[in-house]
Amino acid sequence: MTKVAARLGATALVLLMVVCAMMLWIGIPLGWLYLASQLVSTTQPSMGPYMLVGVGILVSVIIDAMILSRLNRAYQRVTGSEGTVNLPLPWMRSMRGEREVIRPTGVLDIIMVVSVAIAALAAGVWFFFLAGSSVPTG
Repeated sequence: MTKVAARLGATALVLLMVVCAMMLWIGIPLGWLYLASQLVSTTQPSMGPYMLVGVGILVSVIIDAMILSRLNRAYQRVTGSEGTVNLPLPWMRSMRGEREVIRPTGVLDIIMVVSVAIAALAAGVWFFFLAGSSVPTG
């Protein structure tokens, strides 16, 4: 495998990991909520749609996590490394000013932290700006 092909393969695997990570926090829950909302034809709540959403999200997240794990192993094989980068993370620094030790951080670790931050930001924007108030105005 040439260097260019390996680099393109690694980039494609990282992009797939980003997509799968964002599906964990945004795509899977919204997809199951939408599916359950399309199946309900009455305004009376019943346990069936809630169970469908709960079990569906749980199973989908487990499958997505397994896919992420396989993509990470494929990335390690393509790059010929352990899939780590030396990145000094702010929360791993000592407050005493001693010699800085850089621990290897996995590419999947960075993708997951960034995807959680993006999902939290999206939830905050939705909650504060798009959801509207549930308080009745009288």
